[in-house]
Amino acid sequence: MSTLINTKLLGGTLLLTGTAIGGGLLAVPIATAEAGFLNSSLLLTTCWLFMTASALLTLEVSLWLPKDANIISMTRVFLNKGTTVIAWLSYLLLLYSIMAAYISEGANFITHLITPYFQKYPFQNIAALIFTAALGSIVYKGIVWVDYLNRGLMVAKLSLYALLVALISPHISAENLLLGSPYSAFKGFGVLITSFAYSNIIPTLRNYFQDDVPNLRKAILIGSTIPFVCYLLWNATIMGVIPLYSNHGLIQLSHSIDPVSSLMHQLNRLLNSHLIAILSNSFRCICVLTTFLTCSLGLSDFLADGLKLKKKTSYRNDWMIYGTTFLPPLCITLFFKSIFITALQYAGIYCLILFCLLPVMIAWQGRYRLHRSSSAYQMSGGKPSLIILSIIAVVSLVCTIYNIVIY
Repeated sequence: MSTLINTKLLGGTLLLTGTAIGGGLLAVPIATAEAGFLNSSLLLTTCWLFMTASALLTLEVSLWLPKDANIISMTRVFLNKGTTVIAWLSYLLLLYSIMAAYISEGANFITHLITPYFQKYPFQNIAALIFTAALGSIVYKGIVWVDYLNRGLMVAKLSLYALLVALISPHISAENLLLGSPYSAFKGFGVLITSFAYSNIIPTLRNYFQDDVPNLRKAILIGSTIPFVCYLLWNATIMGVIPLYSNHGLIQLSHSIDPVSSLMHQLNRLLNSHLIAILSNSFRCICVLTTFLTCSLGLSDFLADGLKLKKKTSYRNDWMIYGTTFLPPLCITLFFKSIFITALQYAGIYCLILFCLLPVMIAWQGRYRLHRSSSAYQMSGGKPSLIILSIIAVVSLVCTIYNIVIY
């Protein structure tokens, strides 16, 4: 039994880590380029602590309800109809934004592989269809399939990550790490918040762990710390090698049509290493795969809960659940090209509403008005912690919207 629990702890931790370490890892150095390494590191630390606390609060709230309850059930039970509508819209917009970003990036990757044989843009739509259909079929199989595939991909991803950092770090220039403006730190806030947007999978993991709260809590803490460390090291590696202000520097790359591909190309050009080119492209591909799988899994469970449908009970139910999971982000990708960074910025708004503001509101209502509690787990800090989280969430939301509107 203990071996099974440890296996699930490993799998759950890797599912959380796989959700966080995705395309966001590739986008963070671009989104925070103007701030520089030191300023972006402070902001990254704040986002990590904030989103970990929000995830633990989401775990507490989910334990007040039966299994299979997702964020819609939480808002429906503890808040009003208006808030439930906001939760619906925020969740769909968040996950559709993230999934559209990764479908776009996956299609770009497939297209670049076959560019010598096909014209790029006509084939990109077909590549998006292939990417969505292939990964969608795995998500349809369920969490066990996603878990085991994710484990293999995560081993490959972390191994490639370690190799890339080891190969690139000798080329870091300390002077590059000292550049940047503190006034620009909040420009990439939406991308940073979205990079830790793994709370959507917590209700799914609760079922998978069968309410084993100690191991759920461990999975959240470990699964959020690993991405944090990886983001810090990756930012140092990329910002230390690619200058901010030069021709083809990070700031200029952030304004390109396909910033992530441009970043990989510039990195390969500067280091002139065929091995690094292969490793970086493989790493980029796996990042997209793992996050798309876990986000799709969380969204399908959310829709099953929200639409009050049971998976694998009828073809009609499955078409409703998985059709609404994959078709909208696919359509977004087909009609809007090169939306990767933009989609992640907008996702930050929905993430703050859904996984920061709403859990605080539900927890306050449940704890102090309806006097609901769970003997299994309650996040420490009482009212002060909820007030601090709500203030940070509101300030972060204003900053994210301001950055999108102004820049």
